[in-house]
Amino acid sequence: GVANNDPADPNIENNVGGECPVGAYCPNATAVPVPCPAGTLNDARQGQTRDTACKPCTGGKYCSQTGMSNLLTGSKVPVDCDAGYYCPGGGIAGTIFGCQDAQCG
Repeated sequence: GVANNDPADPNIENNVGGECPVGAYCPNATAVPVPCPAGTLNDARQGQTRDTACKPCTGGKYCSQTGMSNLLTGSKVPVDCDAGYYCPGGGIAGTIFGCQDAQCG
């Protein structure tokens, strides 16, 4: 579908008729998606119009690319933290923090 770009339309906040994909948001309900930045993800189905739709990557995983979501497949899903390292959430790499006894079980 094509996004509704009429600013007088009360449904514009919900991007009614738009096709903004998971892993992104569409400012001002445009049809042009902006991928969530690395370190974040967006699992909302569609209609996200603000960058607040991009949430920190889940703890125990890292989000090294833009446009990531748990609802996608392949390289666009969060990656499990590497063995011997921990990922506190919101990370873009899983090898930054070496394990300490209290952090890795």
